[in-house]
Amino acid sequence: MYCVAQGDIGRRVKEALDDLPTKYRPADFARDLDISPQRLNNWLMGENDPPAEMLPKLARRLNKSIQFLLGEPDLPMEVGSALFPISVPKVQLPKIGSISAGDWSDPTDSDDFEFVDAEMADGKGRFACTIDGDSMYDLLWPGDLTIWTKYEFGGRPGLIVIARNGSSQLTTKQLIKRSEGFYLHPLNQKYEDQILKGDPLGFLVGIIRIVGSKRVTVYDPRGIRP
Repeated sequence: MYCVAQGDIGRRVKEALDDLPTKYRPADFARDLDISPQRLNNWLMGENDPPAEMLPKLARRLNKSIQFLLGEPDLPMEVGSALFPISVPKVQLPKIGSISAGDWSDPTDSDDFEFVDAEMADGKGRFACTIDGDSMYDLLWPGDLTIWTKYEFGGRPGLIVIARNGSSQLTTKQLIKRSEGFYLHPLNQKYEDQILKGDPLGFLVGIIRIVGSKRVTVYDPRGIRP
């Protein structure tokens, strides 16, 4: 969910496309986004705007921030600080504290609850946590409130997961598969891939972020992928 005038995001997508050093043909860009050329054209012409779940992918492909697409000034990224205080009074969901999106860390215990959109809490084994660290930037920002579903292991590479190591420390990364097995992959290139040992605890289905005066919600019950 975001609050901008209709067509504004599409016009910013067009502006960012024109600024890229390597020019995209609209048809190629649409294929890269896995959408139809007509849908992309509707965005570029300002007839409608991309859905919230497309904003992280658009921002990465265009080398822009989500704030740019929303028309907000860019905010400095301060690792470990809660940049986006969350208050969404709808449905109660258990919160397990904070999860490191950096190196492995001990989980922050919490018996608290968060109030989230009803659809985000509509699932067995759902829980919330706050992101601490920058290894999954710019899909996940420090301070983001995230919603997770209990993971039943069966592969599914590409999902963002919470993993646990032998010391019961936690981290969140993207699950990828190589010939030698499953790995935990950070989106921030200053971190390295790590071999997955054990099963993930949960996979990401929702992100709630406050950017200036706007609330951005991304939700996909099948799992959010970069």
